Amino acid sequence: MISIKPGQRYADVFFVLILLIIFGFSSLLFLDRFPKTWMDEAWDSTTAYTFQLDGTFRNISLVDPAFGNQDVHFLQPRIFSNVVMAPFFAWLGVGNFQGRLASVFVGALAVTGIYLLARKMGGPIFASVCGLLLIFDNLFFVVTRTIRPEIYVTAISIWALYFI
Repeated sequence: MISIKPGQRYADVFFVLILLIIFGFSSLLFLDRFPKTWMDEAWDSTTAYTFQLDGTFRNISLVDPAFGNQDVHFLQPRIFSNVVMAPFFAWLGVGNFQGRLASVFVGALAVTGIYLLARKMGGPIFASVCGLLLIFDNLFFVVTRTIRPEIYVTAISIWALYFI
């Protein structure tokens, strides 16, 4: 467990806010144009769209002539990402930018989690360096800017390690 001195909590909040500002700036810059849209992004966001539209997990891209060209109810195994993405679609409209914004939000949770996890292992300077290394990691950069499930796995893994 961390023993926090009286003024240390404010320092931790300050360091986390600095990390989140750096992460937010680097992630939101050209979010709608870089990286180029992957085919998986439209596929993964379709189920989130139908969830926010009518509360069902189905992919409207799957239409089967054997069923009279009706939507086939297909449960996408990535339920968590759809539940997180659906409010962004409901509040901001449906699009690549909105789906990617959900990934940026979860990436911010991962950055906060890595700071707190590293804070358990070392001091605030060590935790800040770990946070910066995560922010500027090229794979983390791409994963937080696409509509893919990897960022959800990353954030959940970091927080699971923190609560062990």
